[in-house]
Amino acid sequence: MRVRERGFTLVELVVVIGLTALAMMFVFSFSVGQLQSGRAQGTADDIASLLSVCQQDAFSGKDGSSYGIRFESQRYHVFVGESFATAESSDTVNLQPGTSVSAISLSSGSSEIVFFSGNLVPQAYGSVTLKSGTEESRIEINREGMIEVHTL
Repeated sequence: MRVRERGFTLVELVVVIGLTALAMMFVFSFSVGQLQSGRAQGTADDIASLLSVCQQDAFSGKDGSSYGIRFESQRYHVFVGESFATAESSDTVNLQPGTSVSAISLSSGSSEIVFFSGNLVPQAYGSVTLKSGTEESRIEINREGMIEVHTL
């Protein structure tokens, strides 16, 4: 009498490996899409937080200086001073690859938002829109200095 060994056949193993690879492909493609879709929102949230810090520093009279942010298509600059051109100091932050400033609509017509020393009200108000792939997020700052982020 022949004893039958227990185990898996080659066909069963190939089928299981193929199904696992197919499932991994779907999970990976979904995960990459989710990571990219959160870039504009995350960057907009970061910039809104920095605007709030600039506003608070200016209002408190920290170092007796004004504080602001200047926007460019692939980066932004956080600066101390009444304008970027006359800034005492500045830090440049490059946006993540694939993320860009797609629109700047400020009341001053410039690309800077400045909070003057002792003041909560910005020198310019309006919106800055960030784009990453198909996702867009807008940072809005009104005349009174209220800062909001919206996903479009």
